[in-house]
Amino acid sequence: MVHYSVIEKLRKQARVSYEDAKEALEMTEWDVLDAYVWLEARGKVGTVEWEEAAEEKVQADPAVEEKVQDDENLITRLLRMGRENRLVARSKRGRVGSLSIWGLVFVVLFFRKFAFFMFLFSLLMQVKYSFEGPDIKKTNTQAAR
Repeated sequence: MVHYSVIEKLRKQARVSYEDAKEALEMTEWDVLDAYVWLEARGKVGTVEWEEAAEEKVQADPAVEEKVQDDENLITRLLRMGRENRLVARSKRGRVGSLSIWGLVFVVLFFRKFAFFMFLFSLLMQVKYSFEGPDIKKTNTQAAR
């Protein structure tokens, strides 16, 4: 996925060509600050004059740019929610463990049989499950009482 707005931002700040900005961002895993340092270390910063008139000609359709930004916001929000919210297992003695939502999805997809047998075993051990996190209100799912 190409991040046009990020490339243009770095291109404008570092005054480099589009290709140099894209290469720097790809080399630094799309971190703008690291990409700027990467360009600076190679002596490429300030090699291209940035013209305001050229910037106005190149600007994309605002509706398209807004849709791309909304899509990126949705994806980053889903990634954050999967990372910050957790499935927590508790026994009578206290917290047994927890697993992020993305970890849970990974385990269920790739270790289906193992996850099923561990869940059955935990039911025998009277383990209770609940979801916790900043995006979870008071939703609790209990496997055993």
